[in-house]
Amino acid sequence: MMACSGRGHHRRKERRDLAHRLRSDVTGIDTRRIRISNDVVVPTYLRCIDPFAREMDHPNAQGITASFTGLGLICILPPPIHDAVMSSHGLPNNTLLLPPRERCLSRFLNNRPFLYVKRAAVAASYPIRGIWYFTRNREFWPLLFGRLVPLSLISFFVYFVLFSFAFLPQFLFLAIFHGWGAWFNAVVLVLGEGLVIVQGLFEGFFVDECRVDVFDATLIKLSLKDLISPHRLLFEDAPDAVKMLGKPTSPATFNPWSTIQVVELIFFLPLNLIPYVGTFAFIVITGTRLGKLSHHRWFQLRGLTKPAQAIEIKTLEWDYVWFGTVAMILELIPVLSFFFLLTTATGAAMWAADLEKSRRREAESDARQAAASRYTDDFA
Repeated sequence: MMACSGRGHHRRKERRDLAHRLRSDVTGIDTRRIRISNDVVVPTYLRCIDPFAREMDHPNAQGITASFTGLGLICILPPPIHDAVMSSHGLPNNTLLLPPRERCLSRFLNNRPFLYVKRAAVAASYPIRGIWYFTRNREFWPLLFGRLVPLSLISFFVYFVLFSFAFLPQFLFLAIFHGWGAWFNAVVLVLGEGLVIVQGLFEGFFVDECRVDVFDATLIKLSLKDLISPHRLLFEDAPDAVKMLGKPTSPATFNPWSTIQVVELIFFLPLNLIPYVGTFAFIVITGTRLGKLSHHRWFQLRGLTKPAQAIEIKTLEWDYVWFGTVAMILELIPVLSFFFLLTTATGAAMWAADLEKSRRREAESDARQAAASRYTDDFA
């Protein structure tokens, strides 16, 4: 107990000394950049520095108040504070070590398998979050109800015919290989066949145009109107985001219809013949393409070329697998296909908004770091 109390007293004394030093030397012109790696952070010092950050007459003083993200952090410190921090730990290599427990937690959170699981979970959550967001905002409802009755009737009729005449023969055939568990594979097989037919019929009811409206309205509600305004007319005095939407002034597609997508669905349907894993493989493989197409509208709004789109898709390929898988499962639900088409578009827009805001923050951070580098060079 005495040892712990002594260490606590020593840490408090260090913080007081550092705060006193900062008050004395905050006017220093020269700065140094400290790179803090994945398992390194100085929360106590940042808390000490933060109250005085605004007093620094330095264009990058805001860099001091940045929070640790686990991906690396740049701090701007006056040389006396930098030297005090380094010497207090006896570390000449610009690192400040975490306590063992926090270091283990940091390493676990930055472990590659954990990051992959986290990315998959976050991406898979967006179609579900899209349902919540769509139902919560009543301004979206007219987009649904305007076509709900005819499209629901079409969907019901297609699945009624398929389950009446196609389900039993396929179930009996699959039972030869799967036994009584064949009913699940037969259901997914019929739902997949129905999805191909329904998507083809939906094209005649301008469903893609409706999904573009949902996507654009969601971006407007999430404070990204500047992304939409160059590509379509906007009525600024409209009461809500949906009524604000005017006619597009450039090509506007959410999910470009292609024969490849239909052929792929048909080609992979026989995967359901494989016991146990076949159905899951079918949903994941077809869902992957669905996921990759979910941000086509976002790429359009940014004016990306096809090579640039391919690079973006490659970066998020793992995430698109799980977004598309969940979206595919939802769209396989009979009668509610149209509803989930719209809510998935909402989820895709929410995801695009988060990515766009993150991209802009990174661009601003890079600009600040470039300005800091030029400022430091001027006084070197």
